[in-house]
Amino acid sequence: MTETSTHAFRAVFHDSRVCSLHPLVKDPPAEAASLRIYVLFTEMAETTAALRSAVALSTNLPARIVLLVPLTVPHPLPLERPPVSLEFVCRRIRELASVVTIQIDAFVYLSRDPHQSILDMLRPASLIVIGSRNRWLFEKSKRLARKLRRRGHHVVLADF
Repeated sequence: MTETSTHAFRAVFHDSRVCSLHPLVKDPPAEAASLRIYVLFTEMAETTAALRSAVALSTNLPARIVLLVPLTVPHPLPLERPPVSLEFVCRRIRELASVVTIQIDAFVYLSRDPHQSILDMLRPASLIVIGSRNRWLFEKSKRLARKLRRRGHHVVLADF
């Protein structure tokens, strides 16, 4: 029996303190008229900087901010049982959403290869903001940014 390569969830915000994850049965709905600014979760501090940069980029634009949270599920575990509880992930998303003053959309991807799942989900020539420590040339965030640029995406590195 083959398992699907990704399980996707949409974060649903119920009020200022509660978030739940709902299975995503199809790709997120595309809004043709609006710009989507994707923020890729890396670490909390980096992602906070990326969210703030995305909000600044979206000023005076009809843009939606979409937080993408890829989670790696190692092979010994079933794909639907990540090593981190989904409740914990939801709390982290809620913390991040509280940093900005506008509504964000958030999606969680459980996958063996989460970066490939994100690449598969992105629209062509997407605008992606990634938080980055301004320290070292070969840092993980910078490597990922180069990979996304090679695929034709527009990547903004938000230093913190």
